[in-house]
Amino acid sequence: MATMQKRYELISDVLRNNIASRQLPDGFVLLEGPIADLMQSSRAPVQMALRILEDEKLISRFDGRGFVVGQRAAQSSLIRGDISELD
Repeated sequence: MATMQKRYELISDVLRNNIASRQLPDGFVLLEGPIADLMQSSRAPVQMALRILEDEKLISRFDGRGFVVGQRAAQSSLIRGDISELD
């Protein structure tokens, strides 16, 4: 019997793969709402996925308002874009 992947695991896998392939470049701002909309999910699994990626040091918090790809990007180097427009 196959086990189903949990929603937060799927979201973290998708984000992790996009970070590794540079579809999500260093400095790209990740916000819960747009990710939840894109993944057709509530925000709770997105929050869990982002915490996992933060623990893996793939993303970091900034100013208490979301996450940024990479570690502690300078405010001037943040990339604010629509995540749904990325391939």
